[in-house]
Amino acid sequence: MEKFRQFGDGGTGVNPFTPLWCHLKASSLPMRLLKAVVLVPLGLLKFCVFATAIIWLILTELLCKLLSPIPLLRRPIHWFLNYAGCSMALLGLGFWFTAGSNEVADHRRLKILPPKAGRQYALDAKRGTIVLSNLQGLTDVLYLGMKLCPTFVFPAADGSPVAFSILGALRRAGARRATLPPGKPQTLAEIAETARSGWCPVVVFAEGARTNGSCVLAWKPKTFEGLESFEKPCGTALVALEYNKFGAYTPHHTVGTAFRHPTHNLLLDASNMCSIMLQMP
Repeated sequence: MEKFRQFGDGGTGVNPFTPLWCHLKASSLPMRLLKAVVLVPLGLLKFCVFATAIIWLILTELLCKLLSPIPLLRRPIHWFLNYAGCSMALLGLGFWFTAGSNEVADHRRLKILPPKAGRQYALDAKRGTIVLSNLQGLTDVLYLGMKLCPTFVFPAADGSPVAFSILGALRRAGARRATLPPGKPQTLAEIAETARSGWCPVVVFAEGARTNGSCVLAWKPKTFEGLESFEKPCGTALVALEYNKFGAYTPHHTVGTAFRHPTHNLLLDASNMCSIMLQMP
């Protein structure tokens, strides 16, 4: 772990990129054979479910692109198909989203203003709402895609915001480097306005990098250039996903390739759970 020490905080010892511990215990040969008999067929089944989900999401994007001129018709169809595809992909990765929790964060502990409305949850994010979230792996994209069916935004290498569909967001979430600045950059306000006209919220992974969820990385000012206020055009929400750490392999993806990480989840872990903390304006 020496190569990760340079990223650690000298004062707190927090390191956002250190991989979390894998709970793999040594076992006897008969137990290993028994695990192989059980886990190999289960892993193949999960792989088939995951592959089917990715194909489903590809077909969903193609279908909904044809419906783009009619946002009111496109939105419910896109949300329903996206929910089915994302939940299927999460299930294939051993992610039992139905066992997770969904709660409103304590604004007093976070030292931020209380929500103007009553209790609200992730599904209450209105069209055009900017949802700021941390990024711990591709499961974050799948979970928020299932809950919100949003437009995803990642900062480019210079910090300028770049909009992605869910397929592009999955590819970007597994990338080792940030994307190059776009030729015709859009401001976050313009992306939010486009999403508002398309009846969907905007999820912004402002850190631009995957972490183990132990802290928040600094955001680049260029990501928010042109945004007059976080209350415009439709308000802002803060979301933090917290995964359990009791499985054989946690969903956090801080090192390794985009191929290797899902493979570990498919073969080594049977289940994961997630809780979502939400603060709405």
